[in-house]
Amino acid sequence: MSLLLLNEDELRQIITITEAITALEQAFAASAREQMNVPGSFRLNLPEVNGEVEVKGSYIQEAPYYVIKISSTFRDNPSVHLPVEGGILALFDAATGLLVGLMVDNGYLASIRMGAVGALAAKYLAN
Repeated sequence: MSLLLLNEDELRQIITITEAITALEQAFAASAREQMNVPGSFRLNLPEVNGEVEVKGSYIQEAPYYVIKISSTFRDNPSVHLPVEGGILALFDAATGLLVGLMVDNGYLASIRMGAVGALAAKYLAN
């Protein structure tokens, strides 16, 4: 089995806001049916470098995959010409636990998710 590797540029090309809205709507519905497993996050603070790292995970019952996300925020990075946010998502086969994909999104998926949540809120509040 080969490992799928996607960088931020590739994710921007293949994941649209429309797809994000659909995926989030399905996830919210699964959560309402209590079919979502989202344990608490783990945070590692690095105060001496004004940074933090957070680890999160989620799984929807009967889905073929689960995801573990590691995101970082290092607020002083612009002073050394680096981005403030970084991140990677690890995609695992839910039946075997094998790693099948890595997505280095650098915060892109979080940004598109926030936009999709706003679109869904507008949709349901308008009705």
